[in-house]
Amino acid sequence: MLVENKDIQDYVKKIMDQGTAVKACKGCSDMYGISEKLEELGVEVKYMGEITDYMKEGRHVLSL
Repeated sequence: MLVENKDIQDYVKKIMDQGTAVKACKGCSDMYGISEKLEELGVEVKYMGEITDYMKEGRHVLSL
């Protein structure tokens, strides 16, 4: 949705400007052919083994 919807892009840009880290799984985004577009939008695209560590640390993770 992010790569296709300008309203969502604007919202995500706003939350990124406020310091929220926005990341996407490279394996998933490669499968859909959108990794490059996500990176152009400022999303950090990488393999996401770290999400398990975040949850163990008690961090809040929003998954879409």
